[in-house]
Amino acid sequence: MKQITLKTEKLIHGGQALGHTGGKACFIWNALPEEEIRAWVLREKGNFLEAQASEILTPSPDRIAPKESHYLACAPWQILSWEAENHWKNKIAEETYTRLGKLAAPKIDSIIFNSEQIMGYRNKIEYSFLIRKESGQPQTPGFGIHQRGNQDLHPLQSCCLARTEVNETAAAVLEWLKNAPIPMKNLKRLVVKSGLAGETLAILYVKARSAMPAAMPPLLNSLKGLVICLQDQENRGSQEGRMLWQSGTLSLTTTVLDTPLEHGPQSFFQVNPPLFELALKDMIEWLSEKDKVVDYYAGVGAISLPLAKYFASCILVENHGESADFAQRNITRLSLDHCRLQKSSAENSTRWIESDQILILDPPRAGIGDKLLRKILEKKPLRLIYLSCDIATHARDIAKLSESYILRKLKLYNFFPRTPHIESLAILDRK
Repeated sequence: MKQITLKTEKLIHGGQALGHTGGKACFIWNALPEEEIRAWVLREKGNFLEAQASEILTPSPDRIAPKESHYLACAPWQILSWEAENHWKNKIAEETYTRLGKLAAPKIDSIIFNSEQIMGYRNKIEYSFLIRKESGQPQTPGFGIHQRGNQDLHPLQSCCLARTEVNETAAAVLEWLKNAPIPMKNLKRLVVKSGLAGETLAILYVKARSAMPAAMPPLLNSLKGLVICLQDQENRGSQEGRMLWQSGTLSLTTTVLDTPLEHGPQSFFQVNPPLFELALKDMIEWLSEKDKVVDYYAGVGAISLPLAKYFASCILVENHGESADFAQRNITRLSLDHCRLQKSSAENSTRWIESDQILILDPPRAGIGDKLLRKILEKKPLRLIYLSCDIATHARDIAKLSESYILRKLKLYNFFPRTPHIESLAILDRK
């Protein structure tokens, strides 16, 4: 493997440090701004390199010791001081919205964060399986996490980003699997989710059908349900699986703005609810009791249902089967008669857009779909409340919408401390 020596310049969107060597840009993991480093080249393209620092010759004053040995795989900014992390997230966002959003001088509100919960905030963690075999001993399952630059698995005991009950449940399920009838070669991944009250739900994905357990043992008081799903070669591109077996409760409840919301084993829910609540509070001032709302990419209703008393009516658009079912369950249980579900993809539900509406948009990382974006520009609804988990696609979409919309507000949230990820909220009004 090729080794290089260089000086870094700054941190960039994605989380790497930027440097230059031999006329090529170099994107380096495990490095901070203005450090002299040696690094192994992970990948080389025509005009850039990807690398990982192996030796820090001159460290940054912002460098701190990481909490975990696997930090580069899950939380690569564990090496960065808390103050510097929030500084660089603001800086990276400013550069991204200038370059991709075509905003000459973007006015971005300073990033919102919770200094009391830098670690132990995630209510969901996904674990890959690493099957070990020591000399003279039977195979035993363990957890692993994929290392950067290759598909090798690094052994994983727990994750300091996860809530305590998530780590405890994962460890208990792993111990239970040692005596379960499921062949170890069939184990694919384990997802553990928690509600704010501390209850947990475990979802075990397997590669093939096999004998199933007779029952779920009482592993922990916090574990309310265990689901086993098949994720075979036919659906390997999907994060979902076909349910094979279940025991216990198949839902969790998380309260957001005093609104209890049910969500299930394979439905999306925000991993940092306290920060998510702050974003919802910032949306309230842009809603009024006369507004007609359409909530695209609605999930289980985590945005529009807690805000239901601030508008006149709402159509929730969601395509994911389980999420849509829980959205309907939440609407019914909360007696929100002015809200209704449209079980369809955002791309196939553009007919609901009218010029007198407010749109709530919380798309996946890919951003707003082209068909939906074209319909927005055609119908020109009054206001867009656009929450994004990827500032690059957020900036791209804002640039496309700028022909018909004025950006009123742009705010950042540190939903994912110790990682490079940034959540952002844009309020856009029709010109």
